[in-house]
Amino acid sequence: MSRAVLASPIFSVLSFLLHSKQSSHFSHALCIHSSQRVDRYIHDFGHTYREIAARTQYTLNQIHRAIHDPVTLQKKKPRKGAIRTPQREQLRQWLETGRNRYIPLYQLPARVPSPLQGYGETALTRAIHDLGWASFVRPKKIDLTEEDLRRRIQWCQEQLRLRPRPEDWEDVLFSDETWAVNDPTWKKRVHMDKTNDLSKYALKKRRPKGWMFWGSFTGRRKGPFFVWEKEYGSICADNYIQYILPLVGRFNQEQRIVFQQDNASAHRARKTKARLQELGIEVL
Repeated sequence: MSRAVLASPIFSVLSFLLHSKQSSHFSHALCIHSSQRVDRYIHDFGHTYREIAARTQYTLNQIHRAIHDPVTLQKKKPRKGAIRTPQREQLRQWLETGRNRYIPLYQLPARVPSPLQGYGETALTRAIHDLGWASFVRPKKIDLTEEDLRRRIQWCQEQLRLRPRPEDWEDVLFSDETWAVNDPTWKKRVHMDKTNDLSKYALKKRRPKGWMFWGSFTGRRKGPFFVWEKEYGSICADNYIQYILPLVGRFNQEQRIVFQQDNASAHRARKTKARLQELGIEVL
């Protein structure tokens, strides 16, 4: 038996049996119909998996598969080539139908219509690119009025005027809350023409289920952080004063900081501002 044939575990097992002492019995076994399992031969000859493994280069797991799988090797189906122009047009029409443009790339091969079945993720991704399309991460949609936007820009411009150099921000302690969730709300994609307005497909913010974290940093240094357990309830002014401000106060004693926080109701409450003043914390 040639070395090329031995590249398959099944033929390695057969080769071992062929050169064993029971070769005459094996020659009779070769006449058995091809649908019969090789384990019939192994049982007849009395060889164990470990004996075969000792005489071949294959593992016990490979030998087990060779014995219990059909002798006839399964041929791989040939892959289709590149997607041609007619199929690309079909793909475009399908993506524009319903919510198909939101299907993840890795799911496309199993969900495209029958004329496009058989193409892999790479071919479909290239076809989308050839259409002048791309896969974009859907942006977050935050409901802001024009007045809100104007005020935010005005505030940023004023702060940049007061702190024009990067090193001027080294003492600012930036802080914020965020959710850790198992729902990839902000990681969803949309397939669309590159010339379209991405904001049309923005995700609306919704209350997630998970864990709330509060964290901070200043310059190149990590600041205090806090895991907001469910039993603490919502982040109201009283809870913010009880759990968060003591952390900021201790950090301020180690390094004088200017505390930055967003405009949440718990942050702008009078009692919160009074407590910050008592702790001697300057607010941005």
